[in-house]
Amino acid sequence: MSRGRKAVGLFETAWLPKVNDLRNIPIRLTSLTALALIVSLLTPTVAASATSLLSASAAYPSFSPDRDGYRDLLPLRYRLSATSTIWVRVYRGTTLVRTLRNGVTAYAGTHTLTWNGRMGTGAAAPAATYKWVITARKGTTTAQRYGYAKLTRRALPTNRWVGFYVPGAPLGITALASLEAKVGEAAAVSTYFQSTSQGFTSTQATNASDHGAVPLTTLEMWDPAQGVDQPAYRLKAIASGAWDAYLRRYAASAKAFGRPVRLRLFHEMNGNWYPWGGTVNGNTPADFVAAWRHVRSIFTAAGATNVKFVWTPNVESVPNTSANAIAKYWPGEAYVDYIALDGYNFGTSRSWSSWRSFGAIFGPAYTSVTALSPKPMFIAEIGCATVGGDKAAWIADMFRAIPQRYPRIAGVSWFNANKECDWRVESSTSSLASFRAQAVAY
Repeated sequence: MSRGRKAVGLFETAWLPKVNDLRNIPIRLTSLTALALIVSLLTPTVAASATSLLSASAAYPSFSPDRDGYRDLLPLRYRLSATSTIWVRVYRGTTLVRTLRNGVTAYAGTHTLTWNGRMGTGAAAPAATYKWVITARKGTTTAQRYGYAKLTRRALPTNRWVGFYVPGAPLGITALASLEAKVGEAAAVSTYFQSTSQGFTSTQATNASDHGAVPLTTLEMWDPAQGVDQPAYRLKAIASGAWDAYLRRYAASAKAFGRPVRLRLFHEMNGNWYPWGGTVNGNTPADFVAAWRHVRSIFTAAGATNVKFVWTPNVESVPNTSANAIAKYWPGEAYVDYIALDGYNFGTSRSWSSWRSFGAIFGPAYTSVTALSPKPMFIAEIGCATVGGDKAAWIADMFRAIPQRYPRIAGVSWFNANKECDWRVESSTSSLASFRAQAVAY
């Protein structure tokens, strides 16, 4: 077929052949990946400048998911003749679907980039025609190329994803992008934390969204320097309107942002380490329910429909009593968009802890929350210590166990920080290799 290859300035691109050539592309379509996709590509059109900086190449490398560890389906190759700043975006009509590169430095030479057919939310993109746009900038010189890819069949029934908390992200994207490169998987969500000393921070949310990840914002209503006993942040005070002005401003700013946001409010409320915990600071689980509903009503009144509320108990209640059971904190179907869980394997890093399997940590809580509602669910915080057992094997077991025994879990946001323990997936070469090998087949 004619590929419409022309001098386009700083770079050139090449896409997969049409459907009748797909027999030569080694893409695995198996029950493991549950992918059934027919890709039809339209001849790209070109908008360019700085043609003197062009270098060309007609060859396109073979693409093997098994060999290279990718699930991505639409490989794109471009060539730069000079170090440049690169943007790569995917649109459906005029709507931005995914940002694959957002103002990153790329060196002279040939580069291969892939889009896995997912939107910024992590969901599979529906059957439609998509426009890809690549922009390169060198000083005052800008060149651009664009074309179209038509997804005529999408089947991703598992539709599972991975996301990360990385210190400093998404205020800065470099550390997150570096981790993505290490694990071979783009983050579907970018988790971050903010207290009531901040309002809705559009910079962080925009950076995450532009990078192709949904902002997963954990709003902590407290003064982190003052401990658990903070009367100003009692759940009764929040429910009675003491923080309404702040919450209205937050909701208005989030609405103005316009893109999807997942808001984790009062997380780990069945624990005793935050002022909103149901057994501390003068609170009860019933107070939690009233406060949650009150905050949700403020966002509803503001019309902030892009903000989805994520209800996140800890996997274990502390104290572990019937009065403090997870179910006591359920606000009701109309007030929750997502269910999430937080849980960690501390190994033998603490006197009170021991090495525990993924199922031992998450299984009981999974049973509890799935009995409450059919709402979509994921893991919002998870990590594994390095002492007391085999972290690489633990990671592999997690990725195997979720689809087999905990199928309601759609995604995992890994807490990638060296904090209470070294939770990072790259804490050892073996744990990083395990995460990479499992995540790309997840």
